[in-house]
Amino acid sequence: MAEPTKEQLADENAELKAELEAQKKKVAEQEAQIAAAKEREAQAEKEAKALIAGKGVPANPDAEKKVKFTFPTIRGKNADKDIIISVNGRDYQIQRGVEVSVPKFLVEAYYCSEGAKDEADNYIEEVAE
Repeated sequence: MAEPTKEQLADENAELKAELEAQKKKVAEQEAQIAAAKEREAQAEKEAKALIAGKGVPANPDAEKKVKFTFPTIRGKNADKDIIISVNGRDYQIQRGVEVSVPKFLVEAYYCSEGAKDEADNYIEEVAE
């Protein structure tokens, strides 16, 4: 096997240097993407904390002000079923037709749910006509 010439070694060296520079550029781009992702994550966390602190479900739902409310009973085969309300990953099972003391945000979630059901029913009626 013949020894490579100086010219061949120089060409190979130049190719390796170009490949090294391309890899360095790629690493720099990836580091910039990682930094941007970390910044977006920090911003999202800051916004989430502000949302929890400002309104909606409090950081400690058990410390939330309680209100007395009676969830209405329903007719039909599901009349004896309790109502289940899920808010931010926490589930609450509440008996219908009985006055209960619940966090205020549960009552708000219930009204929002009922409003959405009414809107859906109205839409179905409009489409059916």
